[in-house]
Amino acid sequence: MEYDEGREITRLIAEEMLTIGSNFPNISPEKFSLLAVLHLTKGLILQGPYIHIFEDSCAAVAELALKDFDDTDIRAAFNEKLKQIKDLGPGPMDREVRVKTATYLIDLYIMDTNSIPYSHPLAVAALVGSIHSTLYSPVVELAPTTAELSIGKNRTDDSSFPMVYPTSKPLRNLISLKLTINEIYPDFFGGRIPDRINDSRPSYLIDSGPHFSFPAVMGLANLAEFALEYPQAARFMLVLPASKAKYGQLLKSIAPAADAGLRLDAAICFSSSEARSASNDQVLMIFSQRIHMMPKPHLYIDVSNSNKSLERLDLQERAILAGHIFNIHEARDIDSVSKAIPSKVATILNAQFSSGYQNVKTLCIENHGDHQGPLKISSPRLFIRNHQLEGSAFNETANPKDILELLNNPTEPACIYIIGNNGAGKTQLLCELIQRVGELDRRTVGISTGVHDRFPLGRTRQNNRFEYRGARTSVDMISPSKLTKNITALAARVLVDQHMLEAFKECQQCLGFATRFYFMLRPEMALENHPNEIRLLKMSDSAADNQVPTELANYEFGVVRPATVDQKERIVSYSSLSSGEQNINQLLLSIITTAERGTVFLVDEPEISLHLKWQQTLPRVFHLLSRRFGCSFVVATHAPTLITNANDRGSHSFMLNLGRLPQLSESERYSVESIILGGFGTYTPHNRAVHETCARIVAKAMESKGTYRAQHFNPLAELDGLLEKMKVPSGAYAAPGQQEDIDLIKKAHSAVQLLLLDQEAADNTASEEVEVRHD
Repeated sequence: MEYDEGREITRLIAEEMLTIGSNFPNISPEKFSLLAVLHLTKGLILQGPYIHIFEDSCAAVAELALKDFDDTDIRAAFNEKLKQIKDLGPGPMDREVRVKTATYLIDLYIMDTNSIPYSHPLAVAALVGSIHSTLYSPVVELAPTTAELSIGKNRTDDSSFPMVYPTSKPLRNLISLKLTINEIYPDFFGGRIPDRINDSRPSYLIDSGPHFSFPAVMGLANLAEFALEYPQAARFMLVLPASKAKYGQLLKSIAPAADAGLRLDAAICFSSSEARSASNDQVLMIFSQRIHMMPKPHLYIDVSNSNKSLERLDLQERAILAGHIFNIHEARDIDSVSKAIPSKVATILNAQFSSGYQNVKTLCIENHGDHQGPLKISSPRLFIRNHQLEGSAFNETANPKDILELLNNPTEPACIYIIGNNGAGKTQLLCELIQRVGELDRRTVGISTGVHDRFPLGRTRQNNRFEYRGARTSVDMISPSKLTKNITALAARVLVDQHMLEAFKECQQCLGFATRFYFMLRPEMALENHPNEIRLLKMSDSAADNQVPTELANYEFGVVRPATVDQKERIVSYSSLSSGEQNINQLLLSIITTAERGTVFLVDEPEISLHLKWQQTLPRVFHLLSRRFGCSFVVATHAPTLITNANDRGSHSFMLNLGRLPQLSESERYSVESIILGGFGTYTPHNRAVHETCARIVAKAMESKGTYRAQHFNPLAELDGLLEKMKVPSGAYAAPGQQEDIDLIKKAHSAVQLLLLDQEAADNTASEEVEVRHD
C-alpha cells in the first residue's frame, strides 16, 4: 500500500483545522471549510495579473461564508491551531503548505456541495491530462467543477485551460480563487466558442456531473447539436457514470453528428474512488470529427478497480496508463513525456507496447467492426470480457522474447544474466519464464538461497514442468534442520554418481574448496549412545567406492575448508559453515542433482552472502555446469561483478529497467563502475565511466555531422540522462569527485550544443548554395 506523502500531509493539516468547527456549532461544516480557506490565503503575495481576481474572489467567498457572523474568534482559533500543527508537515506553514491546504479545502467544499467523490477530479485530470500531454491543442472544460486539469497543465503560459463560465457564480469564484493562489490565470469565456479555440483542434471535455445541463451551458440540446454547430476539427470527451450509461440512447442522440462524420475513437472505463463498487466506475467516451483521415478501429480500455491485473496501481496511475494506451493506439510518441509517467505505469507500457499498440487481455481491445456500417457503442468492460481470447496476456514485466530466443537455440546452452534495481521486476520475470519456457515443453527449476523468493512451491496444472529447489521449506520459512537434512541427502546422491561427483569437484575447486568430502556424525549422536556409528566417513574420488551411511539421518555432509595463513585445513559440517559457504554448497548440490539436458535453471540472486571472489567466480561455475549437463541458466542479480565476469561463450547479460530489457554490449558491461552508474544510477567515487561516457557522446556527435537524427542518436538527451543519475538530493551523501563529474557533464552538454548549432548552420548554408545553383 502506498500513499502520496505530500497529499496526505495536506489532508491531515486540513482536517486538523476543521476540528475547530466543533467549537462553533452555529456554522455549517461547509462554510467552516471556506473560513479556513480565507484564513490560509490571507496575506498571500501575488503578482500583478492575479491580484484583482484574487481580491474579488476572496471578497465573494467571504460574503458567502461570513454574511451571518463575525470571524474574530474564529481567526484566533485558527491561529492557535496552526501553531499546534506547524510540525505536522516536513517544514513550517510556509506559502506552499498554505496554498496546498487551501486548494484541498476549496476542492472539499465544491465536491461536498456537488456530491462528487473526492478522487473523481484527480482521476479525470490524470486521464485527460495524460492524453493531452502528447498534443499541442487545448482542452476546453464545458462543465468545470474544480479545474484540477489546469493545476497539472504544462506551463507553456500562465493561463488555465479554457473554461465555460459556470452557471453557479459561487463555483466560478471558488475556481478563480483556487487557480489564482496557484498562480494560474483563470481563462473563462461565455457565449459562443471563440475562434482562437475553435480553430486549434481542441478537445471539449464534458464531465457530466449530477448538475450538468447541455442546454443551460451551451444553449444547445446535446452533443450532436454542439458538434454540428462547431464543425471544425475537434475531439469531444464525455465522462459518464458507467452504471447509468445508456449507450443506445447516446447513439440515438449523436446520430445526426455521426452521419456528418463524428466518430468514436475510444471508450475507457476507470474508477473515481478506491472503493470497489460499480457505482464508482466512470466511462470516458472520446469522439472526434475531422481528425482522422482514414477509418480506424475504435478502442475499449478497462482500468477500473474490477481489473485485478492492475491492483498495484492507484487510481491516478491507472488513469495515466489508460491515457497513454490511447496515445499509443493513436500512434503518438510518448517518449517526449516519459519523465512525467510514473515508474509502475512506464513499466507496463514498455512491457506491453514497446513495438506499438497491441490488444492485451483484460486491459484493451480494438473493435474491428464494419467501419462503413452504423456506429455501435458497447460497455468497455463487457466488450473486453466478450473478447477475452483476443490479444496477448497481460504482463507487468518486460517481454522476454530475446531471452526465449537464446534459450530455444538447440545448438548452444545459454547462461543469461539479468541485472536491475530493486522493484525492476527481475523476480517477476523469472516467474514469467516458468510459463513461457513451459510452453516450449522445456523443464524449469527454480533455485534460490533466500527466504523471499517468489517461486511457486508445488506443481500445478499451469506449471507442471517446473520444480522448486530453493531454500524455503514452506511458503515463507526456512528450517535450518530440514535444510541440513536435505543438503546431506543431495550430497549422498552426488557422491555415488561419478558424473555428478566430477562436476561437483570441478566447481568446488573453481571456488577454492579442497575436493575432499565427508559424512560426519551429528553432534547429538554421541558415540556412547551409538557405539556402532563411525564419527567420520571419508568419501572417495571414485563414486563406485563410496558407501553412504545406512542411517543417513544420523549424519551430516562435511567439506574441507581451505587452509589459511593462521589455520590448517579443517573438516567442517554443513551446519557449521558460514552462511555464504552454506549457500554456495546448497546452490551447487541443488543444480547438479536436478540437471538434465535441456533444463532451464532460474536462479534468483545467487550472490546472497557470497564474498566478492565467489561472486566473480559464479559465472564460470554456471558455464562449467551448463557445458557438462547441456542445461541453461537465467540468473537474476543485483551484483555488477557477475555481469562483468560473464565472459564465457554462451553468456549474455541484460539490463531490466521500467519494462525494457536491452542486451548489454561488451562495452556496457566491461567494468563494475559503468554497470553501477548505468544500471543503478549510483555514483562511485572518481568514477571513470563518467569521463568515458562523456567522451564517447561528444566524439559520436562530432562524427555524425548532422546525421544524428537519422541514426536515432540524441546526444543532449543522453547527457541529460547521465546528469539525472548523478543528481544528489539536498542533504544526501555526495561521493568524492561527484560534483566535479557533474560539472564535466554540463561542460560536455554545452560543447555538444555548440557543435549541433554549428552543424545546423553549415547544413543551412549548404542548402542555400544548392538552391542558388538550381536557380
